[in-house]
Amino acid sequence: MYTTPPSAVRGASRRKQLKTVRRPAHAAKALAGTPPRPTSAPAEKRRMAVISAPAQKCHVSAIRRHAAACLSAWQLTDDDQHWSLLIVGELAGNAAAHGRADMTVSLDLSDLNLSIQVTDYGEPSHATGHPSPEDESGRGIGIVCRLAESLDSSTTQDGTHVRAVYRIEPPRTT
Repeated sequence: MYTTPPSAVRGASRRKQLKTVRRPAHAAKALAGTPPRPTSAPAEKRRMAVISAPAQKCHVSAIRRHAAACLSAWQLTDDDQHWSLLIVGELAGNAAAHGRADMTVSLDLSDLNLSIQVTDYGEPSHATGHPSPEDESGRGIGIVCRLAESLDSSTTQDGTHVRAVYRIEPPRTT
């Protein structure tokens, strides 16, 4: 598992658990076609975190825990943390279910927008249609659409990139 620890998480014991590595070459290639992120927020108000893992369901909980640590350190409200983590879990779960190699999840907090991006690297998935009310899965993107201010995705021969923007309440001050 490749991780970049959030800058807000401090402490030697935490850093020993996280291994910082360079982004795989295929990840940089897949991200090359993504539009540049806006840079209007001052550096001190912008927070970013990235975690990469094999695109397997068993890694989704670790991704959620990493995201939860970031959101807590960034002092988001409990409600915003809850709904943001639901989006992270649904998008990472979709990447794990439909991706074939690796996935990268990035969080980008700028002003009052939290951008959650999930990219999986593998063969493009072929959805089987809309879920019925009796289905126990297949409603993740529908949930994300209801929670996020915007949602966009693109699929290439290298994989799928999904970006959801969640509007947050102003961060708590300490």
